[in-house]
Amino acid sequence: MGKVTGKVTRKFITREGEVVEHPTAEQMEAFHEKLAYLVCGFLVWQEKEKIKRNQQVEERQDFMSVMVS
Repeated sequence: MGKVTGKVTRKFITREGEVVEHPTAEQMEAFHEKLAYLVCGFLVWQEKEKIKRNQQVEERQDFMSVMVS
């Protein structure tokens, strides 16, 4: 295993796939755009899953109310 130095380095991957330690402002902007796109996509997926789960619960409740009556 490698020696732990305690030094933290942040590396970013550019749109071109290049790994850089000190990104330019343009590279950071591109990174933030990509991150925002991913977060928004996740939030949309999460909301769709919540709606799907709620529909399944409602269907089960409807089924149970029919069975009981």
